[in-house]
Amino acid sequence: MSFSSAQKFEIAFEKANIRYQKTQGLDIELKLSKGLFFTMRASVRPSSLFTKKRKYIVYVNLLRKDILPKLSEEDLIGWFGHELAHIIDYEAMSNFELLVFAFKYLFDLKFRFSVEKRINAFTYNNGFSQELFGVWKKFLSLENVNKKYKNYIIKNYLPEWEDVRESAALHNITKVDF
Repeated sequence: MSFSSAQKFEIAFEKANIRYQKTQGLDIELKLSKGLFFTMRASVRPSSLFTKKRKYIVYVNLLRKDILPKLSEEDLIGWFGHELAHIIDYEAMSNFELLVFAFKYLFDLKFRFSVEKRINAFTYNNGFSQELFGVWKKFLSLENVNKKYKNYIIKNYLPEWEDVRESAALHNITKVDF
């Protein structure tokens, strides 16, 4: 990883984070790592789960060389907007609710997919529609992405049109484009 690529992620992360009023004052760390299946992932730092103030981590999987180097700053802002929306969602949960949520998210695929679609709709409707739509279009156009991973994302992450229609219209995004 070069300094410039790390800096690219940090700048896009900060630009996305500053746009959510609800993330201001939260302890959120950006961590560049080498994960497994995910490209980006937001989570609660386990050691902070039962403290007064939770700490969060947004992981970026540097092994996703089939995707990440091809994303512009605007694309990354959209993706980080999605991850930060997860943190806003977590912040509204009690510790017990968060534990139940985590269990269901890991073991109930239908629940996980409904969460991802809801989070994408939240992201679209909170000022990230242009960026998230842009990264979506870019992702669909990438040819060297693992087909299983690409199909998984296509099937399970695209929000329902009715949930993002108004926000999309503000950016001249139509259902045909979607």
